[in-house]
Amino acid sequence: MADTPFVGASLTLDASRGVRVHVPFVTHPPLEQFRSANEWFVKHDFPKNMLFASGDGRISLFGIRFSGYQMTTPAVGHFDVDEAVLHDRDGDISDSFVVASAQSHIDGLAEWTGFTAVTEDVGTNEAHLIQQVVATVKTADSFSWRQGDAEMTLTTHWEGDHSRPGIHVDEWVVLDSKFPEARPFSAHITEHRKLVSLLTLVFGTGISFRKHQIRDELFRVRNLDGELIGAPPLVEVIARQTIRDYSEQIPARSDLKQSGIVFLQQLKGEGLSQWAEGFGKWGRVINPTVGVLKRPDAYAEDVVMSTNLSLEAAGHLLPPADDEESTYFRGRPTTATFVYRCIASVGMNFSPISHSRQGMARAVANNYNGIKHFDRGAFPDFVQTRLIGKLSTLIVRLIATNLIEPTNEVVRDYVSGWRFRQLMEEFKLNDLYVDERGNCYVPQTQQ
Repeated sequence: MADTPFVGASLTLDASRGVRVHVPFVTHPPLEQFRSANEWFVKHDFPKNMLFASGDGRISLFGIRFSGYQMTTPAVGHFDVDEAVLHDRDGDISDSFVVASAQSHIDGLAEWTGFTAVTEDVGTNEAHLIQQVVATVKTADSFSWRQGDAEMTLTTHWEGDHSRPGIHVDEWVVLDSKFPEARPFSAHITEHRKLVSLLTLVFGTGISFRKHQIRDELFRVRNLDGELIGAPPLVEVIARQTIRDYSEQIPARSDLKQSGIVFLQQLKGEGLSQWAEGFGKWGRVINPTVGVLKRPDAYAEDVVMSTNLSLEAAGHLLPPADDEESTYFRGRPTTATFVYRCIASVGMNFSPISHSRQGMARAVANNYNGIKHFDRGAFPDFVQTRLIGKLSTLIVRLIATNLIEPTNEVVRDYVSGWRFRQLMEEFKLNDLYVDERGNCYVPQTQQ
């Protein structure tokens, strides 16, 4: 309203719902100063965007959603926000929130890319004692690829920390997306999430968003006279669809370096473009396993269920494998057949613990079906389920690796290396061997 352009409110950040706004208002007697709030919460007539102003700054709120009210005295109404930009915007606040470029801070980017903004030249004396260190800090490394209409770029960012004595530099790697024309912010996040899913499979652990920023002509800095100052700054965006990531545990850098299957410098050709292009087709392979990897406390049975949903889907997409007919039932492929196709596609050799690949495929399928079907009696043995879950997870991760590096070189090196042998040793340490029919047994000499 012209005479009361602002309504009193408080703003909070909820760990699961994002930015929330709480507005006190009075319904009886009807007062003109609360007319807008009454229309919002009683009639559910909300503007789609608003500006929140306080002594600490202004926040542009986009995608407002009614979330209820309490008829106390005074009443308090609540609404949630899809995106909150920590800056005020030029132009009409009611216009849709669209930007041409956006960037995200994501777990594991520095480890996966190997990018750094800092190089050092160390000088020593005749006794090999360090006498000087010359450090150069600059944004140098970057990598770009096409992802549909978007140009995606990984690059280093850095800033100096002058809050304490000495020279201190913080550096990080960000993912940037740029469309030919402005798009809804959610469109950028959709593209960014494809890389988050890939990194979750690459590292075998939950990878999360940590921060979003934009640089846009509509979010500028002005002086007291209203004149624009400098280039548009980077401003932070808090998005409801990724806010849950912020409270997830940050994986240790040492763990990421050890657990990663493939790194950026190992990719050849258009691997990341191919990953994004096939994301829809392979979604039923990718999403169940990514989902369970983001839950580190998932039950062993949950791991088997989720990863085998992925294996079944992958088995339908992969071509038939040599000698798969022995896994058929009445001439038709079975769950074991689809698992076998996955195992064959990544070239796993189970000779230390299984009579054949077919036998291991049946063991995985038996465990999965034993959990899934209510009429199979008790759940399978926990140790078997835990190890089958670890194996199933690894198979999905290796299939994903082949999608971005189809030469199969990385996967071939992995399954012939110590990390795969370590998993086989875990089966042996638990006296878990598999016969041709997929039954788990303890060798006679150990009974």
